[in-house]
Amino acid sequence: MPGILKALVDQGFDCHHPSLADEPVAPAEQEERRPVYKPFENPPAQSDQLKVNDPPPGSRSLFRYFLDGSMRTVNAGYITDPKRRLLPIFMAQIGVAVTELRNNTIALQSYNSKNLLFFPDSLSENDVRLASSVAKDTASASRFPIIVDSLCYEVDQNTPPIDNARKKILDTMHEMEIEKIIKLTDSGSISRDNLLMIDGSLQFYRHIDQNLEAFQNVVGVAKSFDRHTTIGSGRRAMDIGLLIANLKPRYRTPARRVKHRNRSIGAWYLRMHDTRSWTHKLATRA
Repeated sequence: MPGILKALVDQGFDCHHPSLADEPVAPAEQEERRPVYKPFENPPAQSDQLKVNDPPPGSRSLFRYFLDGSMRTVNAGYITDPKRRLLPIFMAQIGVAVTELRNNTIALQSYNSKNLLFFPDSLSENDVRLASSVAKDTASASRFPIIVDSLCYEVDQNTPPIDNARKKILDTMHEMEIEKIIKLTDSGSISRDNLLMIDGSLQFYRHIDQNLEAFQNVVGVAKSFDRHTTIGSGRRAMDIGLLIANLKPRYRTPARRVKHRNRSIGAWYLRMHDTRSWTHKLATRA
């Protein structure tokens, strides 16, 4: 396949190696043009590529905190609901941690975790209440006692139970992360001089609207993105994948406005490191 792609390139086609699905690689020659969208920054950028300079030696990093969450879901068994359907019970382990930069050393600032049992919401309220109580008492009295709380996932004929459970689990993890951010903001720990970096895009946090002030000094970093999203309009419209493929190392795109419910988020793309020309990769693999 690399040989076919190289042959197409030689004939003038704009082809890209499959590795671009994960890591867009810059072409050998790049052009700087006007942004294809209205920049969401002041002063407005005049180019579609902006140089990111290294901070002066010995300067203090603006980023002081990093927050990340993780979740693990396992099938804990099955339960029969009033309609005689055998439905799964899920156990979820959720952890949220904040690290802090202290004298150029990463230290753990705080950590919280939850153990959750997810029952189908097709059970009656009394059955859910009873099952939750039994599970909590049993877990606390076991040889290795743990605290177990219970929630319900939606039973949907068109969606697998695990998918609905994971949506609920992800929402719970985001709520835990938001609680951390609010506490750090209220305590004065997060500020314009002490930013917090979070793993993931802010646009996927549903509750930012209610806690907008807490996110004023938070930057979300996403390692993956939808390459096929179109930005710009008219003849200047372009897929994000192509925009990133043309981005030079240590350059960023101008910030663009991303609508989030009734708020706006600034988003941009940054190429972190050098990489060889993708045409050279094709030539070496031919």
